[in-house]
Amino acid sequence: MWNCVYVYGDHAYARRKSFERSEGVSIDEAERVRTYALWPRYVFRVEYDGEHVLTTDPVDVRRITKRHPVADVTVIQIVN
Repeated sequence: MWNCVYVYGDHAYARRKSFERSEGVSIDEAERVRTYALWPRYVFRVEYDGEHVLTTDPVDVRRITKRHPVADVTVIQIVN
């Protein structure tokens, strides 16, 4: 089963209604991170070379930071 996490700025939400109620903007402005099976607790934003990647997998974070040692990682807790 696929789940979707909505990210806006430094906030992440597991539920669309929570996002809309808290942020007060259209859901179209959110970045989405698709996850499989269990709900993750955190979203990681990895920024490098003017780009950024959102992921819920710490293994992805390690892979990216190994390739880009100067990457910045931000941990965002997901609100249900």
